[in-house]
Amino acid sequence: MRKEQAHMPGEKTLWTAEEDSLEDLTEAYYSHVSREDLWSVSAQEQIERVRAHVELAASRTTSEPRAAVVTVGRRSIVLVVTADMPYLVDSVTAEVTRSASSWASSTM
Repeated sequence: MRKEQAHMPGEKTLWTAEEDSLEDLTEAYYSHVSREDLWSVSAQEQIERVRAHVELAASRTTSEPRAAVVTVGRRSIVLVVTADMPYLVDSVTAEVTRSASSWASSTM
């Protein structure tokens, strides 16, 4: 069950750091990802990914965006935390894709 609290007018908080578990947040975090895309990711790995993202967000002391690459299970994941910077995620995704293509070409 998701907990919703009024934070500011028009804004809702689905989860707070004071809560005991990350299950509710994990459900919301992956709500826009199809089950087919998650079939190979265990529930525990999903929670570990969310935990890593929460820890990155908690380490943010200013409004500056934060990014990190973490390894959970067998995969490396780029995490981004930002207040509101349109296109930041798209820019990071494009750079990772470009870098991966360069790396793949150089190893052949």
